[in-house]
Formats: sequence, structure tokens, C-alpha cells
Amino acid sequence: MTGIITFHGPAFLSFGEDYGEKCMENFVNTFEKGLFDDFLNSNIKEVRKGNSKGKLIGTNLECSIYIIGTKYFPDVNNNILLVERYITTPSETYNHFYQLKQKGILDKISGLLIGYNYSFESEKSGRKTDIKMEDIAKEVSKDYDFPIYKC
Repeated sequence: MTGIITFHGPAFLSFGEDYGEKCMENFVNTFEKGLFDDFLNSNIKEVRKGNSKGKLIGTNLECSIYIIGTKYFPDVNNNILLVERYITTPSETYNHFYQLKQKGILDKISGLLIGYNYSFESEKSGRKTDIKMEDIAKEVSKDYDFPIYKC
């Protein structure tokens, strides 16, 4: 709503985790030195092929559900939606993507970018699963043709 560019990165608590030194190094390199190497050279997985243009609108998947229909929900028309979630379950993720579909959000976006999901991807979470957020997104959005990528 303010029109400023914002950044979504590691939560403050991440700096105290076992990967905290790497978070701090990335933070300093990005915001103090202007180096984006780790971001630009990260692994990108093609989930559903395609090209897309638009602003990148990033959000926590669960938090976005709470503000759909309010003045605080960003304009996703013809933009690329970036979603991530730190701790979740496959059933919660299905519910959230179905809510995006039911509320018409998937009708409006030009592309979907899936960010990191600690619960699904880290052995340390104790919840690691073969089900991935990007697979759930692809299944729920099977009636759409926008591209989906995982970073």
C-alpha cells in the first residue's frame, strides 16, 4: 500500500539457527554489498513450463489467506505470485491453495513461484515428506496454464 519495494528474507529467528552464519553472510552480501549471487545462481525447478511477465508479489501462503478481499491484499492481476511457508502440513497447503482458487486469485495471476518450505524440505523439521508444495500447487491449478517454478 505504501508503494515501496520490500524484501522478504530469513526471519530474525533464522540468525540463531544452525544455518544462521550463512543467513547473515547472505544478508550482508545482499544488503550491504549489493551481491545477489546466491539468489541468481539458485536452483530453479520447472514445475509447469511457460513464460510469464509481471511484478513479483511475494507472500507467506497462510498469511495471504487472511487478507484476501481486504484492502491489504496486493494486486495480483497479471502478476507473478511468490508463495512460501515455513512450517505447514500437506493438508494445510492443499487447503490454502484451494482457497486461492476459490477466491479467484489463481484466475488473475500470470505465474506462480514457490519458495522454500522448511517442513517439507528439511530433515531437521521432523516432517519431511515426499509431497512438495509445488506438486500441490500444480494439482490444485491443473485447470490453469500459468507457469509454475520452484526456487
